[in-house]
Amino acid sequence: MTLAVPKDSDQHLSTAEVCSLVGQPDADTVLHVERLRYLRQLVAGAPSELWALVRLDLPYLRALQSSMAWLYSWVHRTTDLPCPNTEPEPWTSLMCQAPGRFKGLVRRARGLVDPATYHKGLLEALLTLDRVDCDTVWSTIKDFVEPLSVLRATVDLWASTPCVVPDVAEVAEDVKLMLDPQPCCEEFRASRVSGESADTFAGLDWRPSCQLPFVLTGDVAVFRLEDPPLKGYVYPFTCSLPLAAASGFMRWFEASCDVLGAFAQTSAAHPVSLHASAAALAELEPASAWLLRAGFVQTASGLRSPGS
Repeated sequence: MTLAVPKDSDQHLSTAEVCSLVGQPDADTVLHVERLRYLRQLVAGAPSELWALVRLDLPYLRALQSSMAWLYSWVHRTTDLPCPNTEPEPWTSLMCQAPGRFKGLVRRARGLVDPATYHKGLLEALLTLDRVDCDTVWSTIKDFVEPLSVLRATVDLWASTPCVVPDVAEVAEDVKLMLDPQPCCEEFRASRVSGESADTFAGLDWRPSCQLPFVLTGDVAVFRLEDPPLKGYVYPFTCSLPLAAASGFMRWFEASCDVLGAFAQTSAAHPVSLHASAAALAELEPASAWLLRAGFVQTASGLRSPGS
């Protein structure tokens, strides 16, 4: 089989391009497939003497584990089998009792691998990370120069790999935001001649003209705020944070603002009480100050309607 690349064409082809031209998987995929075929034969009928030799070869055992993890990463969404490196028994039973099904899973994984769609080196680097956070992952990714689509596909593949450390999915989503080309500027605006500037965050000094129309009779409606995941990250949010931490805080912030809104609205129909720590109220400034100006009363446990 030849590549049939014209002599006047670019002769510098990547491994992925060569594999695509000849319609074959990359060398690593071939190695995984052949290891898995041999492993099935070992499990099905290898004598104890051969197994004793295999157990002495730790690098080969790690290679077998790597191939099983590779297989599971490609087929786990379409099988009910558990991760083979944590629960091997169902897989050994499959190899012995339903070898055809095992071979089918291997063929499926082989057919799904397209070396042109992801970066093998980056995937390996991500899989070996001991610490998974946005800063560490981004520092790893920025060392690889590839099209954004390849980098994003590699991050997706890493996040979908079973048996990886927790929180990978959330970190992967944050990192993919950094790899999104949409936020990039595509045109430049001319500077304003007048040199006027606008505040990024305008002042939020709201002063109500009168107190809210409180209803002070009836059953007390109780609201609660969870404690914030961070302290000191307050409006106008100018301090630097890892993206994952900031995203988690903003989810809490949005949910807490919804609670404050419902708390204020309900005060027009019922007496209300808000259970919130001092830390939670501090993180929601200046909204907490607005509520006090509108007539709510601060207590040891949070805020309440006046006189309730």
